[in-house]
Amino acid sequence: MPNTRSNTRPNARPARRWQKNAPNAVTLLRGISVFPIVILVMGTPRQAFFGWVVFFLACLGDFADGYFARRWNAVSLFGTAFDPILDKVLILTVFVAVLAHGGIDSSFLAQEDGAGMSQLAFVCAFLILVREIVVSGLREFLAQKKHTSLPVVALAKDKTLLQMLGVGGQILSVVALEGQRQLWVSVLVDLTLAGACFVTLYTGFLYSRNAFESLNLAHEKNDNKERR
Repeated sequence: MPNTRSNTRPNARPARRWQKNAPNAVTLLRGISVFPIVILVMGTPRQAFFGWVVFFLACLGDFADGYFARRWNAVSLFGTAFDPILDKVLILTVFVAVLAHGGIDSSFLAQEDGAGMSQLAFVCAFLILVREIVVSGLREFLAQKKHTSLPVVALAKDKTLLQMLGVGGQILSVVALEGQRQLWVSVLVDLTLAGACFVTLYTGFLYSRNAFESLNLAHEKNDNKERR
């Protein structure tokens, strides 16, 4: 989850050694969990359910490592850098695994007898993927060319939470409940993913706007230097 490690508690006591290492260990475990999650999701419905359990634990770890890093004053460069990257890797790879397992259904919304992702879910997943690539490119460009960074927007945590709910729901709806799908569950999952897509695109717009504002400020500073 973005920005979970950016701030420490004021007047916090220095962290002990194990407290400094614990949040990073959780982050590493989350990264390692991607492999069993994908393998399980690609398997039988029973295996996919266990994959969902591991995915759920990885999502809990995302909240836990940031919370304890701040609580114990154990924020590290490793956690700050890799925590948001692992969020994207976890969500996008599970999307691909679900799609590879069930394919795309012929209906716009999920159907009870459907066997794969609905067209709405696929479009939302595709837009989320594009948005993450664009924002990551903007961050890289500003960091290398302008030596500045994009501040995290207020909705970033909500965006990640909705993505996790949508992705976890897709594991259950498309794979784990294969052949036993309940229409209301599948539709609720698709609508949750649609909400995640909307918030993701909106935050992408905010990041893009902030990036262009940073570029304009950089150009203005350069113009002022040249005039002097």
